[in-house]
Amino acid sequence: MPINRISNETSNVVRRVTLTTNPFISPTSTQYMVTGLDSRGLKWEIVLDALPPGVTVGSVQAGQQWFIERRTGYNRLFLYIGELNLKTNTKPGYYANYYSTVTQTALLANTPYATTYNVTTDANGFSVDSTGSQITAQYAGTYQFVFTAQVINYNSSGSATNNLSFWSRMNGIDVPWSAGEYTAFSKGGGVTPGLVVGWNFITEMNAGDYVQLMWGVDNSSNYLQLAAQPSPPYGPAIPSVTITAQQL
Repeated sequence: MPINRISNETSNVVRRVTLTTNPFISPTSTQYMVTGLDSRGLKWEIVLDALPPGVTVGSVQAGQQWFIERRTGYNRLFLYIGELNLKTNTKPGYYANYYSTVTQTALLANTPYATTYNVTTDANGFSVDSTGSQITAQYAGTYQFVFTAQVINYNSSGSATNNLSFWSRMNGIDVPWSAGEYTAFSKGGGVTPGLVVGWNFITEMNAGDYVQLMWGVDNSSNYLQLAAQPSPPYGPAIPSVTITAQQL
């Protein structure tokens, strides 16, 4: 059966096809693809690297009818025939949940450090490298990351304050305007109140891209730590840092 994959034609090609497979990873391009048949029985291979607004890989299924088009050398989904109810799709997207049981310290002031994770509770479509800091997406998509960190200021000098910042880094490059600064207060007499910080950020990732959560402090005396508490006086153990990823 003839297969229409990639063409050097400069004119647009639009076809109505019925999908014959669920999404799968191409062994040659490592991208998600589906196949479909048009009204003449020709087989079409369709790349899912660029989807219509609101459509995810998980909502594309065999048996659906689509108009596909080719503009830049690849066949891509263009228009769904019928009503694509994305909210009722039960196929899960990619996700991950990591945390650290280790207290983390920034040894030098005004120096970036990557947070690390040594426990994986759930992961589908993500992996962490051997350093524990690089969270890699195995598939292209739009992802939301949410992190929390427990900060303790061990400076017991009066009511001293120390500052720290968190920001995201993509493929080794700091993401512009992604940082947030916090002030951690200390109290005299050895009282060291904790501060829980966190926020979320959304990013588009290609397969193989990795994210790191970075942090830095303004004092080299090691006052500020991301503190794990394995045996708190009540409740379960407290990780120093947690981070989750969820496909949107």
